[in-house]
Amino acid sequence: MHNSRHDPFFATFIKKSLAVILCSTLCVSLCTANENIDQEKFKKWDFAIEQKKRCSISNQIGNNDCISREYKVSDTELNRLYKLLINDLIDPKPLKKAQLAWIKFRDLSCKHQLSGLGEDGSVSAYSKIACLINLTEKRILDLKTYSTWTYDGSPPRKR
Repeated sequence: MHNSRHDPFFATFIKKSLAVILCSTLCVSLCTANENIDQEKFKKWDFAIEQKKRCSISNQIGNNDCISREYKVSDTELNRLYKLLINDLIDPKPLKKAQLAWIKFRDLSCKHQLSGLGEDGSVSAYSKIACLINLTEKRILDLKTYSTWTYDGSPPRKR
C-alpha cells in the first residue's frame, strides 16, 4: 500500500494547491474591496451631483428646466475663467486648441454615456445636461489650476 503522506510529489502538489486557493481568495477579496473603493471615488467624482439634487423636485419638464438653468451657470463660469486665462497668456493658441479638443471630448463623452437612452424623451435631455454639467465643472477646475501655474516651464503670462 502506498502512503501518500510521505510522497514528496503529493506534498508539493498539496502545498501548491493551497497556495493557489489562498491567492485566489485574496484576489477576490482585494477585487471586491477595490470595487467598493471605486464606487466611493465615483460618488466624489460626480461634479453634477448637487445640481441633480436641486433639480429633482418636480415633474420631468420642471426638472429639465432646472438642470438647464444649472448648466447655464456652469457654462458661464467656464467661459469667464477661459477668457481671463486666454487674455493673460502671451501665446493663447495652445489653450485655444486644447479647449476646442475638450469641447469635442465633452460632447462625444456625453453621447457615449447616454447611448443606451436614445435621443428622444425628457429623461434623455436631463441626463445629457447633467453630463455636460459634470464635465464642465471638471474643466472649470482645470482652468482654475492652469491660472495658478507660475513655475518655470508653465505657459508664459503677460504680467
